[in-house]
Amino acid sequence: EGVKIIEDILVGCEEITSITLPESLEEIANSTITYCSKVESLRLPSNLKKIGDWNFHGCNIKNLQLSGDSTINVALKYVLDNPEYWESLETIALEYPNDTDENKKDYEKKLKKNQKVKHIHLCHIFYSVFVNV
Repeated sequence: EGVKIIEDILVGCEEITSITLPESLEEIANSTITYCSKVESLRLPSNLKKIGDWNFHGCNIKNLQLSGDSTINVALKYVLDNPEYWESLETIALEYPNDTDENKKDYEKKLKKNQKVKHIHLCHIFYSVFVNV
């Protein structure tokens, strides 16, 4: 905890299968998490404000967990802008307690532009977005 920015920490880590970043994190610098081919699950902190270029390239992330307005907006933009990094993506879980059905529909529309979304499921404070592989 207390870490605000991370740089070049997970490059080519072949044994890691799941990553949960600290809640204090606000920025992932360029090329910080790359070529970790066994990573299938990623949880981003709720206060994330920036994801630098080339992150998650060469990873096989299937499950992405997001929470907090800032992180959801930053991360979904990154997913939509870099679909080639997310070819293995199957599920995006959105923890967004103050969200509305209107916002849910907006996320669904945005994701359908670059991903084949099966559906969004609202369950208490979580949305699960299932995308075709």
